[in-house]
Amino acid sequence: MLAHIVELTRMTSGNLKVMTGSHGRNLIDEMRVGSSGCMPVAAFADLYAATWTSGTRAAQGSHGHARPHLLLLTEAASLGVEPFKYILYLRGVFKTYAARKVSTPGFAAAAKAASANSGLSRPLDEAGKQSLKETVDYLRPYFRA
Repeated sequence: MLAHIVELTRMTSGNLKVMTGSHGRNLIDEMRVGSSGCMPVAAFADLYAATWTSGTRAAQGSHGHARPHLLLLTEAASLGVEPFKYILYLRGVFKTYAARKVSTPGFAAAAKAASANSGLSRPLDEAGKQSLKETVDYLRPYFRA
């Protein structure tokens, strides 16, 4: 993806704005090569924003903003998709982290395929919840909201 950002920017003389995703896993490197932004997961968008506004040098420094978002991203991503909803619950955005049941066959097939690609389709267990709670509690000073 990084090479694509460089090439697209070069080919369009900077007129094409390249946005990235993947939960911001490569945010610092994407910033370095000229991405125009990232579409991260909502559970800790404030941490991504702090990283983005600090710039690549500051984000990588010893007290960089990237560390908190990467810590939470690594922790949550290792548990599948459900943790991102649970983090919003822990942060007080929602009263529950329960999700509605999916009844649309096309959507269900896409969700199943996505979880198969991640290698994780199990529900969030108590150990995972406790781990996320400890990580969120540790990172509370970094949250803006």
